[in-house]
Amino acid sequence: MFSKLDLMDAGTDALEVLLCRVIPMQLGIVGVVNRSQHDVNTQKSIEDMAWEEQAFLQCHHPSLASRCGSRYLAHTLSYFLMLHIRDCLPELKTRVTC
Repeated sequence: MFSKLDLMDAGTDALEVLLCRVIPMQLGIVGVVNRSQHDVNTQKSIEDMAWEEQAFLQCHHPSLASRCGSRYLAHTLSYFLMLHIRDCLPELKTRVTC
């Protein structure tokens, strides 16, 4: 995960990092925009934050927006968790039934 894309210095481009060209990552990098302390203090809703996150990503990284963001990260993590459970379940069933 690569957080706080919205707080990068002006003129900085995260594209090379998001494409794993700077640091190769087997599972890739998912860019997100987290809530700021001001957002927390003003009780900005999660729905509003999700909309603003996608708007930011569409504006600054349109070619990667479909595979960035908190919702995409949650979906991706759920998928990898499901794969891990699927791979580990047969062994666990064997150990429990013995």
